[in-house]
Amino acid sequence: MKLYKIIIVILCIILISIIFFLIYNSNIILKDEVNSTNNTNTIVYTDKQKEILNNISMTIEDNSLTPTSASIIIKDNNKYNNENEGFLFDKWFRIDKYINGEWKSLQGTIGSYYCEEIAYKVNPKIGILKMNIEWESAYGRLENGEYRIVKEIEGIGYYYIEFTIE
Repeated sequence: MKLYKIIIVILCIILISIIFFLIYNSNIILKDEVNSTNNTNTIVYTDKQKEILNNISMTIEDNSLTPTSASIIIKDNNKYNNENEGFLFDKWFRIDKYINGEWKSLQGTIGSYYCEEIAYKVNPKIGILKMNIEWESAYGRLENGEYRIVKEIEGIGYYYIEFTIE
């Protein structure tokens, strides 16, 4: 009976050690800042995913921002072995507005917005993809305020670009 208790304790210690190792050495838990709902989501990013996300950036092209659209430039500085590698970016996007200290998703016009099933890839030679985003049909003309465009990077995570309409 005493041996049975010792084996159970040892197995519990081993199991707890394995769980501790997996949680603290293979993943880092980050708050999902792109989630604009009232509940808090947590996304677990592996170190590799964090490295990939750190090498991608998005900006709004100079003089392209209007209350109804913008052109964004996606820059991918990740190193790939051949030009068939890299991430796909579809046309999907979301507009959030900064209201009373937090980001809220804008409600689109019902039935007026769809997303084409077309994906674009960053040009591997120059590492840049330019996309025109038109949101008037989905959200209408944006009023003055602080906003952000949210885009998903194929299975890795979300990026956003903050902007102000004046």
